[in-house]
Amino acid sequence: MIKKLLVPRSAGTIVDQIRQYCRKVEIEGGYYAIYEPNQYVIQRLKAAGVPYRIVVGNPPRSSHLSPSDMRNLQETAPQDFAMLIRELIYHGGLRRAVDWSKHEEFEEKCVESGGVVQYKTRYAGMRFPDPNHPGRYLVLAICYGGRRGYSPNSMWFNNVPEDVVERLERD
Repeated sequence: MIKKLLVPRSAGTIVDQIRQYCRKVEIEGGYYAIYEPNQYVIQRLKAAGVPYRIVVGNPPRSSHLSPSDMRNLQETAPQDFAMLIRELIYHGGLRRAVDWSKHEEFEEKCVESGGVVQYKTRYAGMRFPDPNHPGRYLVLAICYGGRRGYSPNSMWFNNVPEDVVERLERD
């Protein structure tokens, strides 16, 4: 799940109060690195108004999160949940992303198996920027209703132009 939080060293008082709830706390440059924080630690930092940055382990795997952990994180820290999902997408999705020029092949396979393609262009209201192609975006294609074993489940596409993303959002 969350590997560590980086908290400014100016928040030393609150870090001393939550230290017992953390696996390990170290100083890294101008920050405290709080390893494997639990929800209580995150809630205390939020309540104290302390800014922090989440660092997710490499590579993050959704198997590290139980469904109840995901629900708990979504309910108690929705912005952190969205950030974690985006990290999972960047680390897990980009390795398997295919260039947008291949989207027609995906559509053909899906439709031939009796499925319907749906494109996802956003999560938590934000588009998926493509870090390898500035000004372009990632899009998730999902094949619904295709025969099992004959249709692709889903596929990430990179290098998608902004005008195509806008068209997909309208359709």
